[in-house]
Amino acid sequence: EIEMTLYEALAQHLLVGSSHNGEIQIIDGKFPLRISYSDFAKKSFATAWYFKSKGLSKGSYAVIQTPSVLDFLFAFWGSILVGAIPVPVAYSNDSQKNEKLESILKTLGKGFVLGDTITYSHKNFHHININLPDICDYEISDVVSLSLPTEIAYIQFSSGSTNSPTGVCLTHADVLEHVKNFTKSTATTNSDKYLSWMPLSHDFGLVAMHIVPLVLGLDQSIINTNLFVARPTILLETAAREKSTFLSMTNFACEYVVTHAKRHDAAIDLRSIRVFFNGAEPINRKTMNDFSAFVERKGARQNAMTPAYGLAQATLVVCNIAPDVKPNWQSVDFMSYEIGKPVRFLHCNESISSTIDVVSVGQEIDGVNVSICDGFGKDLPSGFLGYIWIKGTSVAERIVTEKGLVEHLHDGWLNTGDIGFSHENHFYITGRDSDLIKYRGSHLFSNDLELMVSNLLGISLAKVVVVASHFNGEERLICFVKSTKTNDEFAKEIIPFFNR
Repeated sequence: EIEMTLYEALAQHLLVGSSHNGEIQIIDGKFPLRISYSDFAKKSFATAWYFKSKGLSKGSYAVIQTPSVLDFLFAFWGSILVGAIPVPVAYSNDSQKNEKLESILKTLGKGFVLGDTITYSHKNFHHININLPDICDYEISDVVSLSLPTEIAYIQFSSGSTNSPTGVCLTHADVLEHVKNFTKSTATTNSDKYLSWMPLSHDFGLVAMHIVPLVLGLDQSIINTNLFVARPTILLETAAREKSTFLSMTNFACEYVVTHAKRHDAAIDLRSIRVFFNGAEPINRKTMNDFSAFVERKGARQNAMTPAYGLAQATLVVCNIAPDVKPNWQSVDFMSYEIGKPVRFLHCNESISSTIDVVSVGQEIDGVNVSICDGFGKDLPSGFLGYIWIKGTSVAERIVTEKGLVEHLHDGWLNTGDIGFSHENHFYITGRDSDLIKYRGSHLFSNDLELMVSNLLGISLAKVVVVASHFNGEERLICFVKSTKTNDEFAKEIIPFFNR
């Protein structure tokens, strides 16, 4: 049974004889920290008492920015318990140029900033250091401000927010309804153990990899993102040690882990893993297959890779491949892309220079409806390229902008700004509207062009960026590549490709 508010989801772990006896493991340095859900809940209530003594109250915005996993978790739940509205923000160690934080504070207007050494100029925000108190004597009724399921639980700003950010207002009902549907779509059971390296300021890290296992009372391990970036092999090493079953992945992480693991190929046992949940960015078929082949040699089951598609406006997941089902893809001609027109599918023996393999992200999870529409919002048939619209029980109804809280749905439907197509009851994501390049009559996605260049040169996709520009009144494609080759060697390879 899923609780109705996040307060109830956490408070369940205080109950005597609770069946939820899992733990959180935080890998934030040399020695991992383990804390039971019961102790975590007690400490969260103590943190709430401390925050309330500093003036944090119901309805206040509580902007959280800290590099510490532990501090973030207590700041988030302490804010929830006093009825404040947590606003996770990615940590920046550049105190002089924390542009995203400044723009978010401007959007929210006033509130509190929770963190340690944070520099900002907005005068309507009060700073609270996250000094975690020892367990102290307090009455829960003196600490907690109960919320209704329909009230805002927290606000998720998109990772790309800069000058004029938009925050997604997620209610307690949105989040907990999504927990229920996510649990079903991933076939999660009480024997699962979650392992994540994703930032908690990101909806993938916060919802899928922390809130879901906390609500269900499952063991979870969280690796500090900076530690993962410094030593990516720690992910699979931890999975083997903890017998983890459910791991967060992205296309970047798949490539990054395999590249480094091959240099330090250790004998690890990954037989416990049943799901690599892969989302948050476009999924490259080759990268996905290379990663799957690598981990299967270490004992991971076949078809553990689970591609997914989601966004903050839907709380998190919209579609995913069912666990233990082999991921599918379609080979298409990306030069055929045009909104409202059919996508050209290629036969198995057909190969052209503009071939791209688009990975299926499966079917809608319970509680979400997806429609592919033309530029006027009209439904398109299967196989036609269009905008992705969503509707559902965990789709946020409101956003916050500099104009305040705004209703942003159209008869319950949201235009995600993403583009894709359906085929044989599966959905395929081709890119975002903001990444669409209209070049000499063709509709091209920058990620498709970047993939072609990376394949041609045999380099990492992370080392290629393609943009469109105008030069002397003429449309141009500009490709930035990080290469170790000489200018002459590089030119011989790349120029013929772009001439085509």
